[in-house]
Amino acid sequence: MRRRHCRLKSIIASFRRLHRTGRRARPGDRRLRLERHRDRGASHEICAKAEGAAAALVVAPYYNRPNQDGIYAHYAHLAEKSDLPIIVYNVPARTVTDIQPATLARLAEIPTIIGVKDASGQIARIGEHRLGCGPDFCQLSGNDDMALAFNAAGGVGCISVTANVAPRLCAEFQAAQAEAIISWHAI
Repeated sequence: MRRRHCRLKSIIASFRRLHRTGRRARPGDRRLRLERHRDRGASHEICAKAEGAAAALVVAPYYNRPNQDGIYAHYAHLAEKSDLPIIVYNVPARTVTDIQPATLARLAEIPTIIGVKDASGQIARIGEHRLGCGPDFCQLSGNDDMALAFNAAGGVGCISVTANVAPRLCAEFQAAQAEAIISWHAI
């Protein structure tokens, strides 16, 4: 209910801005949608907190294809403006922007950036991330097909698409992997 309320407040504010400009506002109006998108930063965080979100999964910026310093600046800005923990989402196949291990190591120094969902498909990066980000930085697979190899290489789980259709099976799979890894370390 709160989520809808936050969205409704955003829509009402957009309608008021359009009304003040003398332009007639209608549902589905392109200008209205642009106004709503511009306000997303603060309103999404408020709604996420109201709904009890534990963290924000934030994709790398993609429209302007920033360099590594631009990617760092993006996440640093978000971390500065919010106290909600951030999980960096690196999905170069979708964003054409690949967050390099050195950039992720810099981001890991920001206290509210707590982990990465890595969909780069590069298993070797897990070790690089561990060395650069430290053992407490949470590394999650972003590829269901690589979840086993990802966890075996040092990852700690998966933010899974498959879990939407088979949640129990995916949870059991991850639990079994975690148990096997703990047992292996005990030897």
